[in-house]
Amino acid sequence: MVIRRSFRAVFFAILPIAFTVSAGSCRQVLNIEERELVATGGSGGASPFSCETYCATIISVCVGVNTQFSTEAACLNYCSTYPLGTEDDTIGNTLGCRLNVLKAGQAMIEPGECAAAGPAGNGACGSNCDSYCTSIMSICPDAFETKGDCTTFCPDILSCGDYGFDPEGTTPDNPTLQCRIYHLTVAARDGISPANPTSSQALHCPHAAGEGICVHDPAAVCPAD
Repeated sequence: MVIRRSFRAVFFAILPIAFTVSAGSCRQVLNIEERELVATGGSGGASPFSCETYCATIISVCVGVNTQFSTEAACLNYCSTYPLGTEDDTIGNTLGCRLNVLKAGQAMIEPGECAAAGPAGNGACGSNCDSYCTSIMSICPDAFETKGDCTTFCPDILSCGDYGFDPEGTTPDNPTLQCRIYHLTVAARDGISPANPTSSQALHCPHAAGEGICVHDPAAVCPAD
């Protein structure tokens, strides 16, 4: 009888401890699972801080003459050339800045906001030259010897207004930086493969560098409004 009572006493004494440890372990497992869900977007969709979210948003809200990319594939591939930045960015040539511009203006987005969120940056999410030179070194690495060469030359290229193009209009062919950026985005349409360029890269990278189309003209001026 003494032995049985001692066993029951020990059992009930350690039971709360065992329950506490078990419950704590469960909470740890649940916390891990919750963090994983947040990191992957929760319901299996794209993370809010991703090229997938960026492209889905900019393609849906920036339309007509404010269009920034010819196809979703062009957007996704071009987006991979953006510095990531952070979710708090409000300036600079980063994905974070562009996502914040789209988030802030999504309900009633202005043309300038589309240009800021687009490939050019428009002086808000990086200068047009910073954005152009960063991306061209990834998509068309033979366009310039170095990024420094691009950033030195770029300010001499005529830049006219906000970047955007009419998908129903003609392919841009003028001496502007905006023309080059258009061809740079289309060069990325079929993927980015510097060692073995895609057909889009082979066709549009020369134009993005001002060869054949978008040829630099020091005497050119922007058309009057």
